[in-house]
Amino acid sequence: MTTLANKNFENTFQIAKQVLVVRWACKHLLDSKCPSNAQLIREMRLYHKDTSYEFKGTIGEIEKDFRVDYDFRNVELYDANGNKTSEYIIK
Repeated sequence: MTTLANKNFENTFQIAKQVLVVRWACKHLLDSKCPSNAQLIREMRLYHKDTSYEFKGTIGEIEKDFRVDYDFRNVELYDANGNKTSEYIIK
């Protein structure tokens, strides 16, 4: 993976930003299931060049800082048996 990161650092950073979004979602799912209503506190910040990114769960962040442009706009969706069920077009 280090070789891949060195060859295309920007793509790797874009993937890391998506991981940050997933971590945020997982944290909120865990918080919602905590019987004491205590919140899991964990810094989720990503550092890149001269700045850092933190995902707070807003639509604006997804549209701006955490948007990833894909080469392939059509995503095939499959059921649990591996059968194609539909196709989703990323906008």
